[in-house]
Amino acid sequence: SENFVIKLRPALKKFLQEHYPSVEMRLLEDPPGPPVRATFLLEFSSNEIAYDTLLRDAQRLKTKLSPYLQKHAVVDVGTSDDGWQTKYIVKLDHQLIANAGITAEQIGATLGTLYHGMDVSLIYDDTSLEPVTIHVRGKDAQVNSVESFSHVLITNPQ
Repeated sequence: SENFVIKLRPALKKFLQEHYPSVEMRLLEDPPGPPVRATFLLEFSSNEIAYDTLLRDAQRLKTKLSPYLQKHAVVDVGTSDDGWQTKYIVKLDHQLIANAGITAEQIGATLGTLYHGMDVSLIYDDTSLEPVTIHVRGKDAQVNSVESFSHVLITNPQ
């Protein structure tokens, strides 16, 4: 693996500098250890290139490197792209929620359950050796839509 990285680094660096001068490249390789297949990681990033362009070009680079990687028995080639993530910032009217008798923590817990889910109970089943966890979460259509905020009800325990 060390020889692989030593051979690949100059060619890859030259290619990236010619086509993407603002891209930062890191080639990582596990240090020597027990006789197992080594891990190899190519990571590149840029503050000057749009994310979708960087992602598209990473896919192109993966395709271009594929024959070389296969020749050197590199397996499990993939990308770590998780896609675009939309971030919502919820601003609360603390006076309004206090007047309603609820707290910011209740709102956070409710939205956390909707978007991330929560284990709420266990069910004991004759066919299972271990209890089965009941996990509650909003449907994908709900959690992927900002409109779902208008349908969330938070109750006052009083």
